[in-house]
Amino acid sequence: MKQIITDINKSKDSVVFSIWENPVPKGRPRSAIRNNKINVFTDTKTRQYEFRAKLWLVKAVGFTQFEGALKVTAHFYIKPPKKYKKIDIENEKYFPKTRPDLDNYVKALLDICNGIIFKDDAQVVELETCKKYSNQPKTFVKVEVLNAKEKT
Repeated sequence: MKQIITDINKSKDSVVFSIWENPVPKGRPRSAIRNNKINVFTDTKTRQYEFRAKLWLVKAVGFTQFEGALKVTAHFYIKPPKKYKKIDIENEKYFPKTRPDLDNYVKALLDICNGIIFKDDAQVVELETCKKYSNQPKTFVKVEVLNAKEKT
């Protein structure tokens, strides 16, 4: 399996990294009835993406688990449709205004970081995100402690 987490910069109150893979949004929960019980589960594509990213994230930054209030900055660079010219993508002439929604990308990213970068995604109180087209798909992530003195 190729390494997908790079550009790592870690300090006592922040971490920056990139996931070099086409971002995968959090899929809708699926459900099935087995033995007269309802089982709810995550779709295979999302589960595999989250597993790969978590594996490389632990190898790259270890279990950082910041405490207190956090700010997450996330830029999602997704593959453009083939109808757009490379030069137009680089000049940001087109923006991905279609599905999947930006919040589904964010949900998947927070699930990846949960238990590794922070103890719980409820700690995230500020979020700065965008999605853009890029010929090199990736996710840029920065997690910062907002108040280093606060302990919760």
